[in-house]
Amino acid sequence: MGRIQFYERPRTLDEAVRILAEKKGKACVLAGGTSLALRQPPGVDTFVDISRLGLVGMEDRGDSIAIKACTTVAELASLPQSYQLYGGVLARAAMAVASTPLRNQITVGGNLVQVMPWSDLPGVMLALNGQIVIQGTTSRIVPLKDFYATHPRNSLSAGDLVTEVRIPKPIGRVQSSFVKVGKTVFDYAALTVTAVAWLSGNQVRECSVALGAVRPLPMRVPQAEEEIAGRIPTRDDVIRAAARAAGAVEPSQDYRYSKDYRRQLIKVWVKRCLHEACS
Repeated sequence: MGRIQFYERPRTLDEAVRILAEKKGKACVLAGGTSLALRQPPGVDTFVDISRLGLVGMEDRGDSIAIKACTTVAELASLPQSYQLYGGVLARAAMAVASTPLRNQITVGGNLVQVMPWSDLPGVMLALNGQIVIQGTTSRIVPLKDFYATHPRNSLSAGDLVTEVRIPKPIGRVQSSFVKVGKTVFDYAALTVTAVAWLSGNQVRECSVALGAVRPLPMRVPQAEEEIAGRIPTRDDVIRAAARAAGAVEPSQDYRYSKDYRRQLIKVWVKRCLHEACS
């Protein structure tokens, strides 16, 4: 457990990046603070509060929509674009996160970077081919498929700050589905499934299926996607895709559910989400 001795509240992004770099790993970013309330990183003595940097809301980036990192999950759920883009999957996922008090605190950036067991947004953003924007000594844009290839902390150095996630604007007709499976509405997930279908008439031009909560990091399931993409999917195609998804995943150990039960959850809910997205 870290012992916090200093509190910094920078007014500019450059100032925040400078403080983080100068502390050389002894500072951590304070945004919503929900994960820090549970555990502070060892060796950390400084909080860098980024609440005054203006990293709130959505902005048009031409070919993409940027969701700024300090946007709370509740704000994301209330934005009109969340209901308009990709069949409203962003709003549906945001409203599934935790409880109302926590949605008012949890930030989009924190949910994507911390990847706690209750992080519901990473799988959705991954399914939407999102990119994470990192400002630091070396500013860069990283596809989420690469960002989640290992834990995000491996992609971030001491002077780095995630400022936004970018979602490509949908081209043509796009349908989607999202489900969070848990014991109660406030429970953290046993499984999340996001299915997105880019359609041309009744044909699925492209398909993405992403799972969350069954592994430490969210994952795409190409084995299921290839059963759907490039065709007008039949009921058998959807059943086969769901079975392949269940067979492709080795669920993490979880004291609440057996691995076989979680595989069955994958099989059932991937089938239902694909049916909804492709219909």
